[in-house]
Amino acid sequence: MPRGAIMSIVVICGLTGLFALWIGLRSQPLGETAIILRAADIYVAETGGQATHCFARPSPLAGVSLIVTCAPPEGEPWYYPADARGRFVDIDPAIIENDAPT
Repeated sequence: MPRGAIMSIVVICGLTGLFALWIGLRSQPLGETAIILRAADIYVAETGGQATHCFARPSPLAGVSLIVTCAPPEGEPWYYPADARGRFVDIDPAIIENDAPT
């Protein structure tokens, strides 16, 4: 086999491997801390509250990994239900409130 053909195959395989690695790293789910910090940033931007008002708990709801709750001393609590990738999951807030631990 000519040397140019071998080099072409090696380059194509190397680029394919790098592309697969890049795709694999992008598909990694966020850690819980990153999800909580993202939700706290959204809370601060939307309400002007403090990020220290936020905490999270695991969720038994299907498709919801964490529920981040930001509860200011006065006012209504703010909920951010998130899936394993940190994306917002649109669910009824009444379900979250009824599921809250006592």
